[in-house]
Amino acid sequence: MRSGNRRHLISIEQPIVTKDKFAAASTEWQLFDKVWASIESLKGYEKTVAKASWPTATAKIGFPYIKGVLPTMRVTYEGVIYSILDVDDVDLRHRDIFLVCETGMKGA
Repeated sequence: MRSGNRRHLISIEQPIVTKDKFAAASTEWQLFDKVWASIESLKGYEKTVAKASWPTATAKIGFPYIKGVLPTMRVTYEGVIYSILDVDDVDLRHRDIFLVCETGMKGA
């Protein structure tokens, strides 16, 4: 990936589940990391390929490798929430990560 495409400062957030005094669980989102990334809408052929595993996929987000990024996390950029469907460490080389994402919260 060319570094010139990484022009979006995204926030990667992780869920933190807390319980109140009545044992009701609630999820809060905590900042995991901020990174410069590329955000691309999936093109026609990519949507066709992704449809088998992720029919709701709408975007691909790429950035330098960060250890610990999981599909349970989410990405936010300028008020838009991207739910992570898949994390791809390209060839397991720990250089770049590509996320397959959908806009909005999972299950919403």
